Amino acid sequence: MTDGAFTVEEFKGRVARVQEVMAERQLDAVLITRPQNVYYLTGFRSFGAGLAAGMGQIHAALVPASGTPTLFIRALETRVALKYCWTEAEPYRDYGDAYAAIAKRFPAGAKRVGIEHLDITALQLERFRRACPAVEIQDVSMLVERFRRVKSPQELAQVREAARLANLGLRTAIEAVREGVPVSTVIAETTRAMYDAGQDDISWPPVLVWSGPDGGLMHDTSLEGVVKRSDLVTIEITGTCHLYTADAMGTICAGPPSDEIAKAYEVSVALHNAAQRALRPGATGDEVHAECDKVFRGAGHGPYYRRVGSAIGINSQPTAFFEGLNLLKGENLALEKGMTVLVQPGVDKPAMIIVASTNVITDAGFEEVTHPLLELVSR
Repeated sequence: MTDGAFTVEEFKGRVARVQEVMAERQLDAVLITRPQNVYYLTGFRSFGAGLAAGMGQIHAALVPASGTPTLFIRALETRVALKYCWTEAEPYRDYGDAYAAIAKRFPAGAKRVGIEHLDITALQLERFRRACPAVEIQDVSMLVERFRRVKSPQELAQVREAARLANLGLRTAIEAVREGVPVSTVIAETTRAMYDAGQDDISWPPVLVWSGPDGGLMHDTSLEGVVKRSDLVTIEITGTCHLYTADAMGTICAGPPSDEIAKAYEVSVALHNAAQRALRPGATGDEVHAECDKVFRGAGHGPYYRRVGSAIGINSQPTAFFEGLNLLKGENLALEKGMTVLVQPGVDKPAMIIVASTNVITDAGFEEVTHPLLELVSR
């Protein structure tokens, strides 16, 4: 059965597209190990993949050249699979040999099997090799992502609901910021508002907040700190609906900004707008990045040094929601109608300032589903 997010027919169509590529590459089976891809093909959602890996075990879906995938999970998570999966599940005991169980389910005479090197530990790969020494193993990283990037109408409905939650979260966080308030309070108030409004997953923090005269420490996991006058507060909100995500993000100021900060904010807005205008079917990540580079150089800076954004979608731990297409110099993959793209440029001098939006690629260019802060908000 499934929990109703998608029909069995949609899942079967996803598997069939993967199997077409398997046939082209003459693969008898593939072992899908990335949690986002396991969810995409089977419906199984859990943050247990990292726990299994820490034990030397594995959560994975075995996709044969024809037929239905089989999900391999710890027995502890059997009821989760029964709730969410349309496929057969084969639970194993924690002291069992999951890899031998997987090898036994290979199609008869299997000679070539793919596995996702992107999301497997060295220990897991070694144990898998020992379980099937006569089989040739190929890396199939990004095989599933190529299909995940272009979303169905039902997937886009989940993205738009995630965007509604992200927009709500950003507004709530902005209202919660004031001089003297702990960062933890901003996070708590915003998180509560989002879950009350329908946020439906816990595998990724819905609210991240960093504060300081320099915009805080990006990706710091501490909840320490109190918002001080003239601090720049960086807010990142991730709305989630059936594991599909949309990001809303921005930098605001606790008090009047200096002229230097105001000018830097104008540059960040120009970077965002240049990247967003470049979104269209056929545009490459390299081309979008080049538009930002022109703006950055025109503002008197050197080459733009970081990615501008990326294709995003399903979120699951232990890895994040990126789908293998970056808006970055040298990225030759092209945008397609139905992709969801996070535009997230910014500057780090004189402080970290981010202007961001989530967009769906359309025939005409893009549909903005989370909204950038195009003017510096002062609280």
